[in-house]
Amino acid sequence: MVRVSGFVAAAVTLVCLFASTQVFRFSDDFSQYPIGSVGEPNWDVNHIGFEIQDGKLVAEIAGGRGNAVLTKAPIGRVVTVEAIVTVHRAITSAWKIAGVGIYLDERNFWHVALVESPDTQGKKHFAELHEMLDGVWLAEGLESTRLTTEADTGGFDWQYERPYRLRLTLTKERIIGEVFASDGTLRYRRVYKFDNKAVTFGRPMLSCYGFVASFDDVQVEVSEVVPEPKEQRKTYPPFVSRPSPHAPRPRKPTGFFRTEQINGVWWLIDPNGYPTLSIGTDHVSYFVHWCEKLGCAPYHENVKRKYGSEEAWAKEVVRRLLSWNFNVLGANNSVKARYQGLAHTEFLSFGSDFASIADIVPKVHWTGFPDVFDPRFERFCDLRAKQRCAPNRNDPWLLGYFLDNELEWWGKSGRPWGMAEEAWKKPPNRPCKQALVQIVGEFYRNDINAFNSDFGTKFSSFEELLHSQEPTQPLTERGQKVLMAFVREAAERYFRITAQAIKKHDPNHLNLGCRFAWDAPEPAWEMAGKYCDVVTVNLYPCIDLERGVVLAIEEHLRKRYEICKKPIIVTEWSFPALDAKDSQGRPLPCKHGAGMRVDTQEQKARCYAIMQRTLFSLPFVVGSHYFMWVDEPALGISSTFPEDSNYGLVNEADEPYPELTAMATKVNAQMVALHVGKTAELEVTVTAGKDNQIIVKSANKGAVSADFTLEIWLNGNRTEQKVTLKPKTERTIALPVSPKSDRYATYCIAICDPEGQVVERNKANNIAELVLPPKGKGKQVCAVVCNPTKQLLQNVTVTIPVGQRVSNLDDIVVRDADGNIVPSQADPKSGLLTVLLSALKSYSSVTLWLERQKGLKFEIPFTAFHAAKGEGFNIETPLLRLLKNEPDGDAFDRIYLRGVEAAEIELGSFTPLIWQVVAGQNLWVKPDRVEKFEVVEVGPARLVVDIVFVKGQGTKGKGGVITEFGKGGNFEPLRAEPQPFRCAYRFTFFPQQPFFLVQCLWVENTGRYDWQWRGYYHYTLSQIGGNGSDDEVGGPNVPNYWLAFASWRDPKLKVHYGVVPLQEDERLSVYFWKDEGGEQHPDCHRKLELTLKAGQRWQPQKPEPIVAVFEVRETEEDPRPWSNLIQTLKAWSKVGTAMF
Repeated sequence: MVRVSGFVAAAVTLVCLFASTQVFRFSDDFSQYPIGSVGEPNWDVNHIGFEIQDGKLVAEIAGGRGNAVLTKAPIGRVVTVEAIVTVHRAITSAWKIAGVGIYLDERNFWHVALVESPDTQGKKHFAELHEMLDGVWLAEGLESTRLTTEADTGGFDWQYERPYRLRLTLTKERIIGEVFASDGTLRYRRVYKFDNKAVTFGRPMLSCYGFVASFDDVQVEVSEVVPEPKEQRKTYPPFVSRPSPHAPRPRKPTGFFRTEQINGVWWLIDPNGYPTLSIGTDHVSYFVHWCEKLGCAPYHENVKRKYGSEEAWAKEVVRRLLSWNFNVLGANNSVKARYQGLAHTEFLSFGSDFASIADIVPKVHWTGFPDVFDPRFERFCDLRAKQRCAPNRNDPWLLGYFLDNELEWWGKSGRPWGMAEEAWKKPPNRPCKQALVQIVGEFYRNDINAFNSDFGTKFSSFEELLHSQEPTQPLTERGQKVLMAFVREAAERYFRITAQAIKKHDPNHLNLGCRFAWDAPEPAWEMAGKYCDVVTVNLYPCIDLERGVVLAIEEHLRKRYEICKKPIIVTEWSFPALDAKDSQGRPLPCKHGAGMRVDTQEQKARCYAIMQRTLFSLPFVVGSHYFMWVDEPALGISSTFPEDSNYGLVNEADEPYPELTAMATKVNAQMVALHVGKTAELEVTVTAGKDNQIIVKSANKGAVSADFTLEIWLNGNRTEQKVTLKPKTERTIALPVSPKSDRYATYCIAICDPEGQVVERNKANNIAELVLPPKGKGKQVCAVVCNPTKQLLQNVTVTIPVGQRVSNLDDIVVRDADGNIVPSQADPKSGLLTVLLSALKSYSSVTLWLERQKGLKFEIPFTAFHAAKGEGFNIETPLLRLLKNEPDGDAFDRIYLRGVEAAEIELGSFTPLIWQVVAGQNLWVKPDRVEKFEVVEVGPARLVVDIVFVKGQGTKGKGGVITEFGKGGNFEPLRAEPQPFRCAYRFTFFPQQPFFLVQCLWVENTGRYDWQWRGYYHYTLSQIGGNGSDDEVGGPNVPNYWLAFASWRDPKLKVHYGVVPLQEDERLSVYFWKDEGGEQHPDCHRKLELTLKAGQRWQPQKPEPIVAVFEVRETEEDPRPWSNLIQTLKAWSKVGTAMF
């Protein structure tokens, strides 16, 4: 090859430089560039995966298309570019290419390339010639831009590590792509004629994606030179504000979005200076969502037929969103939808894309986490910001940049220091591993013995730690602290480097953070607050629809705001409904993806209102982006990302959901007033008045008028009044009290705005109740049991704290107001009186009178037999029989449903399960045996039994340890030894109820070593009808169902066996599933994260969650029997008592 001095690593000939017939010739063998460079100044690369190595340009491009453009060459209409291309290996499982191209810009180019299809499609090898035209890939084959094929030899099966010469020739009439073997044999040729719109000029480029490939011996010739396009400053239409009359006064305009705290409330300030909020929705795109099984994006196909073009589609989408009172296009929005009235966002994907190059947390099934200690990370971020931020620096419609989405801040273990565990697994040459060891060494002042003490290791030096790739868990708080120091340093580098890159290339727009997935370790929130303008988080909470309350969100966000001290945008949330169908009438399964599932679109719309109002009532929340514009395909997106849920504002046929969009229209319009505090604030009180009256007083303590319904229940009778209250006014209603007789108490409950139509920040004062004692009480003691719910309760057991009102519970008899004896039992030690009520009507009460009467005996409806030598036990209730007769750690080996068509039906077993982490391995450990069985209380109303379980040292007991299920559809081999423990559970049984209650009392580490404890399980394996092989997941069989329960179902007997929490409790997660091998996973898990020290007994400071283990049967009249049972249990848990 000819080399001409004066040019770096290239031979260049320029003929007739200033003539119209100028010819540019260039050759490059990459031998003269410095090792590690990228071929500058001749080549301009868009990816850090390019690097000069051994006299070649090597590309290692795992994420995004990598292009090296020969910017030294002019743009021409006649261009030939050829190079020797050698593909060494694949580094992604998706599509992969390596080739040469003719490039005008990133939206317009040709390439001829060696291709490998995705792993899921057989990794087939072939060559291709394809065009990107105006951002549309494969444009040469689309109907509107189709070109005539003049020649096509077909593809060929190219091989790794073999060099091929690829040549792309552009003339004014056609484009020719060719591939030659090393001996000059033509292996591929394809020719397109320019008889339609096409890319017909450009400059040479080299291209790679998904491969490690090398380029050499580049030959270029360019003629028919086209003048360089003049760099035109991009212009934008003026930003159009939509000011709210409720917002604070306008601020000084800056031309771009910014944030400001006004009177203690955070706001976005729009480019014209108006305080506003970001009310958006995600994935407003013409091209979503691909469906692997269909081989297309069904929504895209539908809207293409409906509108004919992306421009027409975008116009209608924006019209709809504006009419529904949205003002921002959230993540992944269509460019065509911009500048028509909605602000928009941009995605940068700094971390997730770099994690494909160098990671701390590997990208296996999700986003991973980048190796921010790798010196290439800073260069990568600078290049990405130059490409994506610099062109947007003057855009007034741009809200800001998302750095990433849901990075794996917790590592793979889910522990706060999980990222440090992943760094520990790396080899010694990885920058993150070196950084970890350096941080650890400095923390311990190079005292390896101190490190060993905290981690139970035996390293002789920190150099030996550098070569260790098997992390151990910290045994002390100091050990946790050092790993968290690494997490803190990683967070600091991530946010600092990305923020600096953005500010360098675009100082005008907001840094919108990295969209945490619900939560992240505290150092991540702290550093996000330090470097970001807005902190973003994706949240998929549960809602108590009965109370209209989002569970746990306010406390969670307040705590995180205290750390980051920056305004927050919640960038994803949703509540899929199970009644949605796709354009072909297929129900959307909603089995994959986040979010609490509800039954109907009406419930989904109500959830939208509750969530939106909750978020914007917080003074530091400046945005809420609903997930998302359109439903996912009913057949799922892909095998690796199978989401199939009803998230959309519109369905797959582009039809809006009327319930949801009507609610969004109403609620979105209220949010500025809510955020600023211009709302009604209702309060109701119920008090005793004079002359046998009850006084119900409703008040509006807010800033605006309210029209609402006041619902009053008095002794089970309902009245309703329509009320209008101006700000700072109240209304009083006097109701006469007329109980049935002097032996009946009076119970009143008043509810303001039961439909939830009034916008308020605080609805806690919208309900009040009052209990008045019977007139004829005298000195006799009575108790009142109140049902504050709409649910009728039958055969309900109620426990009454008697306190000091009865000095001795012996010989106490309970009668109702009509003198009938009520079954009861007393526990003198605890001062509790338990009664069995035949019925407790909705919004009503039962009056009970306590008196002494000796000799009264009740029939006991329970049998509890315990063998004298501990061989087993048997419990019987009118509806259940529970048997323990095997020498293992099950609480009950077999549970039977009694009285079903005069026969018993076996249901399954119940076992306590302890989740340990030992030597880094997750172990779900069963006890070996039952140590103690004790009847705590028995009577006509309930049976209470405590059972103590023991797990000894070692792996004794086949099947006593469950390991993680994952890779290859198999359980991991057992590597660690499960640790010994004792635990106690309480079981409570009731007459005429198809369930029993379970509660963990304590757990004790009886071993010699500390272990990580991640919680316990109520483990219910099914064997319905004596055979569990055909038992399927019962109920709606979706995750995060709004009624928190899970069950197994026998399809023949239609019997369910499952669990339901007695109350909503964020500490519990409930989800039953089967793996590929048919193994049952009845996961009812109480989440914990602590170290249980040797000899330590964990005794909870407040009562642990109570779970009902239930058994129900479907009938034609009641195909969803679990629903009524769950509603009954929820109502039962809210029953109140009063003593007089």
